[in-house]
Amino acid sequence: MFSSVQESPLTHSVKSVADLTMDQIRAMERSELIQVIQQGRVPFLEHDRLGSHDTSTLQQLALLSRESCTHQV
Repeated sequence: MFSSVQESPLTHSVKSVADLTMDQIRAMERSELIQVIQQGRVPFLEHDRLGSHDTSTLQQLALLSRESCTHQV
């Protein structure tokens, strides 16, 4: 089981998440993927449970977050 998400300052802006490429997302560590997902503010995600997802799922959620951020900028 993966550890729970810890509160940490977001290092990505909405614009920087919107500009991410798939290759950049694939290269990210789990902690950075979680920060990207949190920045997207996708309403149906339970942010306190992100740490329980595998890397592949986090990458898919990061893509969803990127899409959300694209609509915010």
